[in-house]
Amino acid sequence: MIVAGDAKIFRLTAAPVESASDRAAHAVLLVEDVTRAKGLERQMLLTERLTTAGRLAAGVAHELNNPLATIAGCAESLQGRLGHGDSATSAAADDFRHYLGLIEEEAYRCKEITGSLLQFVRDPGSRRDPTDLNGVVLKAVELLARQSRFAASRVTTELDPALPPLAANEGQLRQVCLGLASNALEAMDGRGTLTIRSRLVRGEIEIELEDEGPGIPEENLSRIFDPFFTTKPPGQGTGLGLAIAQGIVTDHGGRIEVRSAPGKGSVFRVVLPL
Repeated sequence: MIVAGDAKIFRLTAAPVESASDRAAHAVLLVEDVTRAKGLERQMLLTERLTTAGRLAAGVAHELNNPLATIAGCAESLQGRLGHGDSATSAAADDFRHYLGLIEEEAYRCKEITGSLLQFVRDPGSRRDPTDLNGVVLKAVELLARQSRFAASRVTTELDPALPPLAANEGQLRQVCLGLASNALEAMDGRGTLTIRSRLVRGEIEIELEDEGPGIPEENLSRIFDPFFTTKPPGQGTGLGLAIAQGIVTDHGGRIEVRSAPGKGSVFRVVLPL
């Protein structure tokens, strides 16, 4: 709604009221201006997304070094061939085709890596479309696979191929999967196996992430979804990731379940209704 030239967001709450002396139905309508609250919520979401993107960028920059080195080497070799004047020979022509193929392949690989990062950083908006949740999981796993700090860890997937599409915001659910998986890999300190499963159970789709980390102490289990609560060292976490993930899943009508015990790892289960 536009008020005095500014866009405002209002929450409307209606409740029926029945008078003892009059049987006519009445209602009380409460109009609440939630513009500022929604703005702060959006800012928190952007802050966490940019923080995660910063961590991803370090791994992406490292990963780009390899294809860029290949591109530079191929280009240098082609320049050398041209300098010797034998580009017209059959052997030189074959080399040109080979090196140009490598250049094209590695260039597109660089584009794919940076495109995945940019797609994650962009504001996903609020639109919801039929979404393949298995595809969401695989895209998140692909981004994490490019992180050198997780090189000693294994990520395995056990995805139900018959999973039906779900009306959802793909960008937001990718952020949830990426955040939960990143937390699990960090908890394992770069070692161990993270297993991600998907299944359909009684009209609900479950995405389950099971790690082999140290687990969560019982006194912290009730606080892990609180905004700004974190057990990470200063500068390594905002304490907003799980709070935002829970908000996104709740907005989709779902819930996040947690099972953990010290020394036995953790299981985070995202449950979404069809």
